[in-house]
Amino acid sequence: MRQSLIELSRSRWLRLALELVLVVAVFAGTYRLAFRYLTEADAATFIYWELKPAVMMSCGFGMSQPAVMSPLADSFMHRKSDSVSCRDFAWGGVPTPALGIAFANRYSIYGAAWAMRLRGVSWQTLDSYLAFLFGIAMVCVYGLYRMATGRVLAVCGVAVVACSPILTEIVSLRDFVKFPC
Repeated sequence: MRQSLIELSRSRWLRLALELVLVVAVFAGTYRLAFRYLTEADAATFIYWELKPAVMMSCGFGMSQPAVMSPLADSFMHRKSDSVSCRDFAWGGVPTPALGIAFANRYSIYGAAWAMRLRGVSWQTLDSYLAFLFGIAMVCVYGLYRMATGRVLAVCGVAVVACSPILTEIVSLRDFVKFPC
């Protein structure tokens, strides 16, 4: 009797470890897929009313936008330059309040600002942030599939969803952050 309980407990731990490995693999694979897609698409993934407050927040100016856009900031906004310094972005006087629509989407802007505060104001940071959100969303998709099917079908389901037109939605933060809901 005691031997079968030990075997059962080992079996549970083994299944849990396998599930954890699959979740990490799903996250890592879909993160890499999304990051590669974003860097190769080379498109501005943030709308101007999202990017301006996100950069200003990451630079310590709160939910605002620059009074006047510097040429360097404008180049960054259109993804013609990879990064910009806070001083160059906030150039041009006292910042003005962000647009009202930015307050309606503030949580995604807070996340982007937090990422840029940690890793710097660059498109690589923003692409990593969106790829991270995509990876988390695909882990949730795996969890949903896993409630109804086995591991293999759940991983296949994630692959189908990750390679579907959902991936193209990642180039628009405003629309993409609504995906997990």
